[in-house]
Amino acid sequence: MMRDSKGFRVFITAALAVAALSVAPAMAGPGNSGDNGGGNKGGNKGGNHGQVNAGGGQVLKAGNQGGQKRQSQGNGTLASELKKLNGAIHASFRAWTNASSNGVPGLARTYAGSTGALSTFEGDLTQLEADKQALLDEISYQEYQTMIDNLDPAGFDTPELYEEERAGLVALRDTARTDEEIALELDPIQQQLDDYEGNQTAAEDSLNRLTGGRELSDEAMGVFEARVEEYLASDEYLATVETEGDVLLVEEEAPVE
Repeated sequence: MMRDSKGFRVFITAALAVAALSVAPAMAGPGNSGDNGGGNKGGNKGGNHGQVNAGGGQVLKAGNQGGQKRQSQGNGTLASELKKLNGAIHASFRAWTNASSNGVPGLARTYAGSTGALSTFEGDLTQLEADKQALLDEISYQEYQTMIDNLDPAGFDTPELYEEERAGLVALRDTARTDEEIALELDPIQQQLDDYEGNQTAAEDSLNRLTGGRELSDEAMGVFEARVEEYLASDEYLATVETEGDVLLVEEEAPVE
């Protein structure tokens, strides 16, 4: 199923709002006003498997929510609010594509690529998590064999009861899949969840570094997101998709503060 790329924006800024609140007491003063915004489960079947915080199977959103909406700003005020993001907005797409991942255009590239991947994610997170858990709970051939080996005749009232229990476990074992067979089905599911979580984390981290953990006004975030959308449609970005994201490091354009 296709995801709404605009939707992802609400979550990211909400995450930034939480980060901003953690430092707000030290920064706030009398008379200040502004906007205050405001998984892990594993198993071992053919390897260790983590769990994504799926959010009920919905693509996490970015944008601005929480607090009162700020009024439209002049260009100077808007540029002042954007700070480091000015460097990304005014940089060429060649700079976005080729800059170091730690530079401003490079962070913008990471954000764009990650949000782009999230918006086109075709999996159902809720179903993937359910399928994963079912596979983790499935009892394998090896596990049934261990149960059989650990059966103690002394724990049964009669030999007949022991034989009955053992025969039942043998029947279940003989129809069970091996650990390796379960892993073959589990690993691709886990890979989809890991990829989603990786893109989610990369988007949040890159935007947090670009904004310094600040919550931006809707206007400021909209300006940056518009540039992101342009990059995702550019020849420079499409070329990196064709080459699986390989980039050439070049000297960065100086960010505009």
